[in-house]
Amino acid sequence: NKNKSLTQIHIKDQLVNEFDANEVEKILKEYVDRKSLIENNDLYKFRINFFKDWLLKYGAEKIIMTISDEQKIKCRKQEEKEAKINSQEIKEFIEKYKITYNGKNLTTDDIRAYLEQFESNINQRIIFDIIKNCTYYDISNIKIIMKRIFDEIKSYIANNKLSSITYSSGKKITNVLVSNLDNLGKSSTQYAKYFADENMILQKNTTEINKVLEKIQNDSDIKFLIFTDDFIGSGANIIDNIKKIKTDYPEIFTKELYIFIGVITGFLEGKEKIEKELIKLNLENIKIIIHEPLTESDRCFSDTSKIFTNPQKRKEAENLCWEKGKELVSKDPLGFGDCQATIVFPDTCPNNCLPILWKSTNTFNPLFERKIT
Repeated sequence: NKNKSLTQIHIKDQLVNEFDANEVEKILKEYVDRKSLIENNDLYKFRINFFKDWLLKYGAEKIIMTISDEQKIKCRKQEEKEAKINSQEIKEFIEKYKITYNGKNLTTDDIRAYLEQFESNINQRIIFDIIKNCTYYDISNIKIIMKRIFDEIKSYIANNKLSSITYSSGKKITNVLVSNLDNLGKSSTQYAKYFADENMILQKNTTEINKVLEKIQNDSDIKFLIFTDDFIGSGANIIDNIKKIKTDYPEIFTKELYIFIGVITGFLEGKEKIEKELIKLNLENIKIIIHEPLTESDRCFSDTSKIFTNPQKRKEAENLCWEKGKELVSKDPLGFGDCQATIVFPDTCPNNCLPILWKSTNTFNPLFERKIT
């Protein structure tokens, strides 16, 4: 009997712990339909005693596991259905950010083609959440930041009573030299020009790194040297560049110059690593300014991630990006230095970012292909 049979109680007690009453009725009906049980006026009998013995011993647990698995599959199918990204979502994303990368405007077709490389709707939803939460810089934004970086530098100069900034009769700054830390990519040189232009610095006072020493030697008025850069990840790249400059042009650091490194954005941890290395190199007088500093919460899959606040979803996203990243960049599946960054500039995506954003192969086309690797 549904209420009194010992066998039924044994099964039902376990089932009720896992499922609601309606679900229990469905389970029992299934076994009646399969002719494993006979029902007569709420009394259930077994057709085969062997089945009864098996069920009493450990079969109930196996049945529950089977049904649980079926429920999980059913739930997963529902999640897959709900995760589907519709055209309106992509359109809204495009309209909100108006992303231009390497001179090309990102389109809805670009987004759709990119997402389809991740197959399931659930995977595509995860990747879409990532690209919706990337930080995108455009040229106008970068120009504003270059001005703000110089404002911070001027405040530092004033607060520490360093040499004064001098101006020409045309109100252009004359004693500041602006350069880039490396000669890789057009952005390095372009940012120095933006910096000079936005801050009323003489354009002749912008130069590439290999000409800095010559400029200083030919112009005794130069008192401030400012290196511009876009991003600090692990800090390794800037450290390598400073070491190279010190090796190739050691005289730069013997001049009476105040040296600054102005960076658009980057991790504070990377900045600290650079500062420690500067002390070892006896260059601790170099001041690093990050306009938009990043912390642990800016790493895509950290415990304090701004993008994935749900631990389960975060782990699922990390596994997906790690597996795909491993195919793309085997040594750094989540970006160089395990930075897990999500930063995109107008013509480059740092290699500290997730490789799924920038690494191109014969079988994978990223949204923000990185030309310099």
